[in-house]
Amino acid sequence: MKINNGWYYAALYGVVHLLVDAASISFYCLLLRQATFAEPLTVFLLYAVFAFVMQAPLGYLTDRLGQSVIVTVLGCLLVAAGACLPTIPLLGLLILGLGNALFHVGGGSVTLSLSQCRATLPGIFVAPGTLGVAIGVALGVANFHPALLFALLLVGAAFVILLNGYSMRHISTTNTTQVPQSQSWGLFSAVVLLLGSTVALRQIVGGFESASLKEWLYAVPAAVCLGKSLGGIFADRFGWHRFTVMMLLLSIPLFWWSSNFPLLGVVGLFCFSMSMPVTLAALSVLFPGLPGTAFGLASLALALGAFIALSLPDDRLTVLLLGCLATYLFHYGMVWYNRYVQTTFSIYEKTNHEKTIP
Repeated sequence: MKINNGWYYAALYGVVHLLVDAASISFYCLLLRQATFAEPLTVFLLYAVFAFVMQAPLGYLTDRLGQSVIVTVLGCLLVAAGACLPTIPLLGLLILGLGNALFHVGGGSVTLSLSQCRATLPGIFVAPGTLGVAIGVALGVANFHPALLFALLLVGAAFVILLNGYSMRHISTTNTTQVPQSQSWGLFSAVVLLLGSTVALRQIVGGFESASLKEWLYAVPAAVCLGKSLGGIFADRFGWHRFTVMMLLLSIPLFWWSSNFPLLGVVGLFCFSMSMPVTLAALSVLFPGLPGTAFGLASLALALGAFIALSLPDDRLTVLLLGCLATYLFHYGMVWYNRYVQTTFSIYEKTNHEKTIP
């Protein structure tokens, strides 16, 4: 695989990711403002379940079918259809949420497969989604939902993805690193739990910190997007474990000082977001040949973090403590991850993998 091909597909899917999230969140925010058919909490739970929780089983189903590109195209078309149903809010929300989930697991599966156990491409794919959410929120707050425009753009995107899907036939989209039979299920489960907990905590901390920086409406999503984009690149260059722990540690005092110096909070979110591509790439290594499952589990952890955040106090101390906990869990998750890789992979595979994770 030529790296240029991987970058091209990751960027293409990333741009469509922006469109999908912008259309979804615009519709979601519009329904929250109207709140004519259900309470806001009900709207949130319905969307979260269909758009995020469903990614875990849909990711596994995508892997079993082996049709990631088709799943991605179907997701685009469903989001386009759901976005055009503001007059039937419940149906539109469910269709749109399901389409969002299908796009994420399909696009995530393709990107993780092309990444060849590196964190760069997953970061490029997930990063634009943050900008899409910000655009969707801005449109929803303005009570403006350009349904027809979103539908046309998403149908066009689905067509482009389908055409490029055929051109990918000469590129291997399978994670060639196969894990042999092993008795290390306890270690495996611990690593998945630790990395999943890191994703959940990152969602909580990022959500709380973003909410406290409302006056930096445009800087926050830009910082998070840039952090996710560059996080995978730098982590592949300097080492997943060392670089990401350093960024997480740096973000904690920045969050603490952000109450007096908001710009430091923006920088903290930039640093904190750099861990996302690494957790995705590490999960894909733990589930060889199941990239959709790995991506779906990460999204499930993100949804659990959003649910937990509803019952937590939003203050500086909470952000500080959860940020420290996320750093601690990520550190030991990567320690045990490397131990699992070393004890499970064959000599050839371990040597090849160590080129990716210094």
